[in-house]
Amino acid sequence: MLLGIDASSTNTALTFLDEEGNFQSSILLTPNKKLCLEERGTEIVKDVISAVAEHTITHAAIEYSSFGSKGRVVDLSALNGGIMYSLLIQGIPVQKFAPTSIKKFATDNGRADKDQMASAMPEGILAGYKKDHKKVDDLVDSYFIAKMLHSKL
Repeated sequence: MLLGIDASSTNTALTFLDEEGNFQSSILLTPNKKLCLEERGTEIVKDVISAVAEHTITHAAIEYSSFGSKGRVVDLSALNGGIMYSLLIQGIPVQKFAPTSIKKFATDNGRADKDQMASAMPEGILAGYKKDHKKVDDLVDSYFIAKMLHSKL
């Protein structure tokens, strides 16, 4: 099973594909926003560990911050590092992809916006995301991270 991860302190999306690259499921982890940033990060890492334990993950990929990122880049890097460490100590190799390369993979445009990314999704999967969640862009990103991982194996 392959795992694509789009991490943030508010919503972390996980997408699972089988070894042939077929969609299996996605999860949106939403920690309690009343927790401090460090506690949210710890909750997310624990939730990722639990999700991984329910699947037989052979490879994972995560989106990393771009050079031009603004805002809480250090906090996001710490969260990504915690998630990556939790996978690596279980023997799961992790690849890192830049946001622009994920967008280019999905849409042929490295500067694609959220709507363009969503438009590139398979209709049935996107409809399922929209049925279950108000905001789907993190799920869309994790889907394409997983698909890009599959294309590189």
